[in-house]
Amino acid sequence: MKINLNKNDLKEFDRILETKEINISVADMFIDYVENYANNITDANMLLVDEDSQEESYLQLVLENLEIDMNNIENKAIVERFILPGVNKQDLEEYQNNPYYKNINPADEEFKNWRLEFIKYKPFECFFSNDVTVFPDDYYKEVTNIGFFNKETKYLAVLENDMIWMAIIPNEITTMQKPIADAYGNVITFGLGLGYFAYMSALKEEVKHVTIVEKDETVIKIFNEYLLPKFVDKDKITIVKADAKEYLNSKDFDKNNYDFLFIDLWHNPNDGLEYYIDFKNQEQKHSKTTFSYWLEQGILCLLRRCLISLIDEEINGSDDTNYQESECYTDKVINTLHYLLKEKELNSFEQIKMLLSDESLRSISKDLFI
Repeated sequence: MKINLNKNDLKEFDRILETKEINISVADMFIDYVENYANNITDANMLLVDEDSQEESYLQLVLENLEIDMNNIENKAIVERFILPGVNKQDLEEYQNNPYYKNINPADEEFKNWRLEFIKYKPFECFFSNDVTVFPDDYYKEVTNIGFFNKETKYLAVLENDMIWMAIIPNEITTMQKPIADAYGNVITFGLGLGYFAYMSALKEEVKHVTIVEKDETVIKIFNEYLLPKFVDKDKITIVKADAKEYLNSKDFDKNNYDFLFIDLWHNPNDGLEYYIDFKNQEQKHSKTTFSYWLEQGILCLLRRCLISLIDEEINGSDDTNYQESECYTDKVINTLHYLLKEKELNSFEQIKMLLSDESLRSISKDLFI
């Protein structure tokens, strides 16, 4: 890139760099917390807390568990800016009134090393409740969203070798709201899971048909035997056993004239970045189809971090010799960005902000052939 920034613009970019580092630290902290300490807060901790004050008390207990000293001015500022907005008590009634939750209640089943069963959140168990929230006007601050129910709450899950493979949890429901709202016409989804997207999309009058592409025969068998028979609009649903990328490039995809494509082939944004870039490369070949991606905001955050690192490196004198080799996929992304944006001019902080916007990243990702 051809970067020419004045002192004030460089100071502003330094704020983006500082924010990026805090974004990463807070996200990593909560990944560790949810994976290892999700049940540290119990009924006993919240026994004397008024229901209207549960969010505030819960946050204080989370901070204690994380051993964050709120007497430290810097810590307090980080908590108020990055953590406080993302801690929310979940609406149990809204969750239990979800159409899929209410209508799809299969008995526990086992099939080889797979198991379909209901699992329970304990009261005040911590979980990720939504995709990351980004604040472009606050130096691209990211807020990790965590939540809890104040009562024991069940959810449907499929386990493979005793590990949860897919579950209908608040995070799943919330992060699919927009793709479901956007779905129309002849819809196709890559990735079956427990059929949540297909079920909710098929309920819509403006959705004529939903095709599900899934390559795992066992997952298809579980779905066909125990879940699909309970679907309200099962006649609107077809399952195709195929690899997603192969099917996208097949004659069958073209002849079916799909209007809307939803891609859900990953467990989290880290898994999804490589898939996302691969499929964004394909959008121009299928211009009549609207593409939608699960957890896209989180994936764009990872891509934005790569671009911020590249800008910083190039401000500090990196050139072609620094982008020849890679040790991981993130390195490959940064290397490819370097050559793709080699003639890009950045003469102000506002131009940097525009380059880092969601719209810009979506456009850039279409040309990231890695």
